[in-house]
Amino acid sequence: MYNLSKGYRWYSTPRGKSIVLIYFINEIPYTFDNLSKEQEKDLEVILEATANHLYTEDEVYWASFYLIAEQAHPLLFEIQLQNPELLAD
Repeated sequence: MYNLSKGYRWYSTPRGKSIVLIYFINEIPYTFDNLSKEQEKDLEVILEATANHLYTEDEVYWASFYLIAEQAHPLLFEIQLQNPELLAD
């Protein structure tokens, strides 16, 4: 069974850096949601993102590609999940 989680992280692209909500499967990032301007200013969100790894565009892309190759991407393949309520929309 696979375990899902999510959390706020800094996300860096050639266009700049922002905080996003990243979704993980067994600690491997597979997708993310952009935040509203209001959410980006929330102190708790900023503190959580700052306390964790900064992800680059390439890191998330290659992690997602790896999950697809292994047929373990939870948005594309039917897999057993311990906590499917955390699945990204």
